[in-house]
Amino acid sequence: MSPPLAPAHPSVLLLAAASLSALAGCGARAGGDLLAPSAGVVCPEAPLPGRRAADGTPVPDEVARAAARQQPALVDALAARDEGRVASAVCAVRAALGPWQGVAEAVSERRATVADPVDPAVLLPRYLTALRAQILGREPWVLVQGSRSGEALSEPLRSACELVSAYAQILPWAGQQRGEFAAALTQGAEYLVAVQGADGVFPFPDLTDDAERLVTSCRQAGESEGACRARLPRPLQLAVQAKEKWEAAGRPPGVLVDGWFLTADDGGLQFDTGTCGVALVQAAGALAEPRYLQAARRAAQWASAQPVVANWNYNAFSVELQASLAATFERAGEPDEAARWRDAAQTRARLGVLPGALADGRWYDPHNARLTYHHILLRALARLALVVDDPWVSVTLDAAFDRSVAEINAEGAAAWADGIGALVAARQTGRDPGAALRRLLHAAAPGGQAATLQLAWYLAAALPTSSAAAR
Repeated sequence: MSPPLAPAHPSVLLLAAASLSALAGCGARAGGDLLAPSAGVVCPEAPLPGRRAADGTPVPDEVARAAARQQPALVDALAARDEGRVASAVCAVRAALGPWQGVAEAVSERRATVADPVDPAVLLPRYLTALRAQILGREPWVLVQGSRSGEALSEPLRSACELVSAYAQILPWAGQQRGEFAAALTQGAEYLVAVQGADGVFPFPDLTDDAERLVTSCRQAGESEGACRARLPRPLQLAVQAKEKWEAAGRPPGVLVDGWFLTADDGGLQFDTGTCGVALVQAAGALAEPRYLQAARRAAQWASAQPVVANWNYNAFSVELQASLAATFERAGEPDEAARWRDAAQTRARLGVLPGALADGRWYDPHNARLTYHHILLRALARLALVVDDPWVSVTLDAAFDRSVAEINAEGAAAWADGIGALVAARQTGRDPGAALRRLLHAAAPGGQAATLQLAWYLAAALPTSSAAAR
């Protein structure tokens, strides 16, 4: 794919009741007799830092070790699906982090952009032109030439799925090019259904051959083995680590099959499965093809059976898929099915997304404090807020939304690939991102030229449905 459309996102182009556990996300009011919702978990032993270190500042080793010692209790509590224990474990980790709560592990790439209005009708033809010139006909499912082996891919399935999502969202406005995009969307969705695991998972491809080629080329340029491996893109590093772990375990069956990793101890397969499931929900709507919705449903069933993990953004991908299914079945007049997925999404969020938040809207751990992962979490909570009436969801969404908007307006556009979808979803809940969304759009379309795949989220929400009908 062409360099001018280099992605802002690293993976894709131009892309109860009265019990103490149920009150884990609530904080006592001054009088102590009423409970009011609070973002994240109220931890008196871990107050927010008065002033944080700058993002990208490494957590001191002794602090990191202290937090790591508390992590097994959190893992156990999540495995037990016990909200009260999760809250206690989170507070212990946060207390160990102390003033390092919410310090992001890396500095966000930023662009100073204007906040001028964006005309979606002007952006649309430029977006379609960019898709046709640089992506259409060269999608991952085309490049594999019919192979269903994971080794044929050079990037995770999430990249193909974000393309399917973009095509599905833009299809109603494709005009005379609708036939081309409908054909590409169908081909992409059929590919996803073909490679989906029997249990509903969207697996991770074995990218180790690509990793070895890059390392070999790097070493030939005079770099050390260690430096070359450290420079590998994150998906390739993950594939190498997964294969080394599999081989060290004696190559147990059922882990790596036909070039696909079918299991992952860290919960990372929720990323691709959630992304691909949402894309198939959108494809099902765009093409009126119920098989795609059933494939998305199988993906959500797989996600529901997975352990809730301590990487909050991994769980968020499952929450977003389940919430998307709830909304879809509600519109289709299937209240029982809608309720099933609404409950699944709410339960997973209360265990695996909400507890990690801080009162000021950041997530406490260095990884999820980064704005790109923050936007993934924000988007999932916004999708969830559209289908549930949960005060804990609402107040955490408010805090997360405010953090994103304030930071973008004060410091410049960042994490725009995921941020566009997040702020568009938040706007659909009635929250107004104002200038912050416009800054992200200008970053994603510098000079008015489309350069980021995820502009489809904005265009689909901003273009009038009447213009789609006219086309």
